Amino acid sequence: MNRRQLLDKIRTHYLKDYYNYNKVSSQLKRYEEQGFNYDTINDILHYWYDIKKEKPEKSNGGIAIIEYILVEYNNWKKSQEEQEETIKLIKQNINKLNYKEKEYTVNPTPIKRPLHLKLFNLE
Repeated sequence: MNRRQLLDKIRTHYLKDYYNYNKVSSQLKRYEEQGFNYDTINDILHYWYDIKKEKPEKSNGGIAIIEYILVEYNNWKKSQEEQEETIKLIKQNINKLNYKEKEYTVNPTPIKRPLHLKLFNLE
């Protein structure tokens, strides 16, 4: 993802009507100097606005939230990776188990019909 794609995604997907180009551009430049790449910034914003469902109204037109939620995002990402690893191990263990199918035959029990009882002799 390049700078232009990220700016477009911030404008159209995350901040929408609250987007302030000058503010976002200066914050993005500051994050670049701090060593963030565009994919990481996009992932953090995805976590904040799509996963946590936070409202863009609180952003004041910028993306300064990134530095405040970085630890929370890292914890979430770590837990996601642990869950994926656990699921992968479970799938491997399921594949290792050899279930042998057994076929059972059940013989039907004979039905005994009741004797026809004559209660009255009309002859």
